[in-house]
Amino acid sequence: MRLLALVLALGLAACQVATPVQVPTPVRAVDRMIAHTAKLDGCTGVRIGGGKVLSAAHCLEDGMGKGDTYSGLTIEYVHSAFDYIVLTGDKPIERVRMPDAVIGERVYVVGYPVQLDESVQLTVTDGVYTGASDQYMERLTALAYYGNSGGGAWNEAGELVGIVIQIRPTDGSYGPFPSPFPGYTYMVPVDLIRPHL
Repeated sequence: MRLLALVLALGLAACQVATPVQVPTPVRAVDRMIAHTAKLDGCTGVRIGGGKVLSAAHCLEDGMGKGDTYSGLTIEYVHSAFDYIVLTGDKPIERVRMPDAVIGERVYVVGYPVQLDESVQLTVTDGVYTGASDQYMERLTALAYYGNSGGGAWNEAGELVGIVIQIRPTDGSYGPFPSPFPGYTYMVPVDLIRPHL
């Protein structure tokens, strides 16, 4: 009888649903995104750890390149074709994970856009990674504005999936546009950045 009771108990235990693994709450994840966001001269950057910051190459002045200083940091690498830069000399900070984006996942754009009154304030917008691409750029529905260039596109777990490099209106035309200007947001995905870190 005891053996039967033991077998039944083990069988019931095996049928129980496992407790789900705890994941970061959206608020905690957004706090992490903000902590890894840097205000640069006219643009935004992402602190990825190891003293490195990512941003958009079009934020640099003409002629700037490796070894020059931008926003108090040293330019380590410039990829003009994919429009991103790697800067060094930042404060130590926890490294960010950089997985590939998944079509349909919620994304957050964090940065320092320039407002109509020319003030600069940190903003967080959210949307979806659509998977639509234009050459190397991939589209998000999260809003971005001038000054967001170089800022991060993050997933809900607070992992970096891309760097914001362009906005354009829904008709596909190019700027310049008045700021703030909501339109499609394009990022360079991390899979194009990882080989140069």
